[in-house]
Amino acid sequence: MKYLTIKPVLGLKNDCPINHGSLFQVEDPPYNSVYLTHDTGGQNIDYERKRGACGKAYGRVQWSNSANAQKTKCLGLCELFNGTNRDYIYCDNGKIYVYDGSRDPVDTNLATPVTFAADNIDLYSIITFGGYFIFADRGEHTPYKWKHGDTYLTKLILAGTEYKFRYLMHLGNRIIGAYSDQDNGDLEIRYTDILPAWATLTFAAASQLYKPEGDHSITGLGKIGHNTGFVFSDEDISRLDYYSAAKPVYKAVRMFENWGSVNHQAIVSDGVALYSFDKSRGFFRFDGGEPQVISDDIEEIIASIGTSYYNLIFGKYIPHSDEMCWTIPANGSATPNKFLFLNRKTKGWRVEDKVARCLDVWQTFSDETWTELAVLAGGVWPGEDGWTKYTTESRLLVMGNTDGHLYMRSSEADVATDIDGYRIEPIIPFPDPKQFKRILEIWIDCTHRVDADLDFYWRGGNTVSEVKNAKWNSIGLINMNAPTEPVLYPDLYARLHQFKWGTDKKDEPFSIDAIRFGYYMQGQH
Repeated sequence: MKYLTIKPVLGLKNDCPINHGSLFQVEDPPYNSVYLTHDTGGQNIDYERKRGACGKAYGRVQWSNSANAQKTKCLGLCELFNGTNRDYIYCDNGKIYVYDGSRDPVDTNLATPVTFAADNIDLYSIITFGGYFIFADRGEHTPYKWKHGDTYLTKLILAGTEYKFRYLMHLGNRIIGAYSDQDNGDLEIRYTDILPAWATLTFAAASQLYKPEGDHSITGLGKIGHNTGFVFSDEDISRLDYYSAAKPVYKAVRMFENWGSVNHQAIVSDGVALYSFDKSRGFFRFDGGEPQVISDDIEEIIASIGTSYYNLIFGKYIPHSDEMCWTIPANGSATPNKFLFLNRKTKGWRVEDKVARCLDVWQTFSDETWTELAVLAGGVWPGEDGWTKYTTESRLLVMGNTDGHLYMRSSEADVATDIDGYRIEPIIPFPDPKQFKRILEIWIDCTHRVDADLDFYWRGGNTVSEVKNAKWNSIGLINMNAPTEPVLYPDLYARLHQFKWGTDKKDEPFSIDAIRFGYYMQGQH
């Protein structure tokens, strides 16, 4: 019997036939018996929980203790940290809530309440600056701010014209507002003084410029570093340079034509580059040079996003896993229904089947478990012992949709219900595709021996088209806690073979390093 091993550790790739050579990487040339493989259509898969393996993605658990009074739609999330206090803020259906110590939402609206923008397209532009949470509600109201300890929101602009902006950014210790409610405001950029005086903050009439080559409206702002910002339309990218000693302090130069971002919320920064979604090309990476398309591997998913709903794409950078994450309305949906994750190092994609309108990465404290450590200075104990206390901290991707609750990625279930996580392998690269192969053994190398079953499905045929159009057939399951090495003994006969595998119940995690197939070529023993 011959053996061929696949290691299912490469990301999603569905822009090619399911037997294409780009779906494999040979690990043991010239023997060609071990292959790294791409996923060709799975979901709820993770490659970060254990490096060098394929695992089931995290599910969701409820983060908030109770729903807010509106519970209609999430339009923005923000963690505010002023160096001492951490506040978690939720923008929902025109209201702004701050969570108290019990994770219950407290309305922070004005003494005379204002209902902010509340339509599906009105995702808020949010920045934190000087200990303040500052937001623009897509230009329907003048921007407002809030800091820890405030009872109510207050206006950001407290002198001069109260501009209504769609987009905010801070650059060079100034606040920038773009796309105002003024004449030609869709091309307009305004900014404050350096380190603005909050009690008299203004966007002075002289502190204004326009997007270069003003043919297309501003769709978003982003920055790389402290002195360089970028202004996006859906058709061009302009650079915004900061010169602290010059007047005006900003200069805008058009850099690229026929590149752009569909909206402000799709623009994500990892501190080195910006990532966003171009209406003609899909997701791209931009570090100030020529933009680079990064989503060719998942073109099938990109093509399924309805062009009318590009403005709902919402992104976030997840530092602890070094991934970019976007929630998207896939398969023609009018609301976001999928997560796309891009590993910044491996460039691999994966998809999770979850519903969310807004995302943020929050740092939370787990169980307030304290540990005391003695501080040793200069090799001897100081006269008065110094003690440091710390608590376990974690960074969580938090999400909100339309039920008034917030959720975080955690646990092995989707809000206490089953979660289906699976991979679809390419057609297995057995030698000589013209010969029939009879598969009699499937062995798995699993890192975590959990008492759960890994379900296997198979389809086969004489041609790629036959395989792709065939139904999936259940061929059994492998218990990952088997006393001996987990194995399945099928009897599968075809020229071409393809497998789908995973688990479909809650609390069924898996972490698979390799899958080994024992087979005979036709007429061989």
